[in-house]
Amino acid sequence: MISLVFVALGLYRLEHTELSLVGFVFLFLLSMVVIGDNLTYQTGETTNITNTHAVINDTTVLTFSSEVTTHDYSIYQDTSGFFTTHNFGYLMAVLSIIGAIGSFVSIKPENFMR
Repeated sequence: MISLVFVALGLYRLEHTELSLVGFVFLFLLSMVVIGDNLTYQTGETTNITNTHAVINDTTVLTFSSEVTTHDYSIYQDTSGFFTTHNFGYLMAVLSIIGAIGSFVSIKPENFMR
């Protein structure tokens, strides 16, 4: 989402084309995550509770309590049809490279490295 905001700001404000370049770099990095099948989503969580009790003066007393929560993740992978997540990653990579080149070419020489 942040990459699309940077791209939109860079294309809207022509004197700040560096924002669109940063947005396209972020978009390219996201496409590498999608191509590598490293896109995950949370499917649940597991909570382990450990309690320790002691007997003091004939009364059971809680002496220690620990709660550990771990999140369970699954890999998102759509392999049905032509437009799979892998192909979508390649499309995003190509479009981000084309957009970055277009943003770089649109920089005016008098505004470069001010």
